[in-house]
Amino acid sequence: MKFYQKHIPEGQEIKAIIHQHWLSVMDSFILWLSFGALLPSFLYYQSERIRDLVPFMYMEILLFLVFFKIIYELFNWYNDVWIITDHALYDLEWSLLKTKVESIHHENIE
Repeated sequence: MKFYQKHIPEGQEIKAIIHQHWLSVMDSFILWLSFGALLPSFLYYQSERIRDLVPFMYMEILLFLVFFKIIYELFNWYNDVWIITDHALYDLEWSLLKTKVESIHHENIE
């Protein structure tokens, strides 16, 4: 809760933090692991011709990029939340270089 406190005005108490369900981001993880890491690794180690064409260093760079993409998606999921306070509802959207916070007060919710 202290992590999200800096995104809301002072004097408001956080009642709840709502994330997307973790299953909603699993498709992205599975996609990146399958086609970004497992399939290229399998093809690289099973085919002598591919190992001759692609240096090992390039394969490792690809795997590190896929790893960092998955970590970015995890942070993006964790920081894309709804913050419910005693006065308003805040929609926090995190990206690499900026944070966007939108709010709606309880009186305006229909």
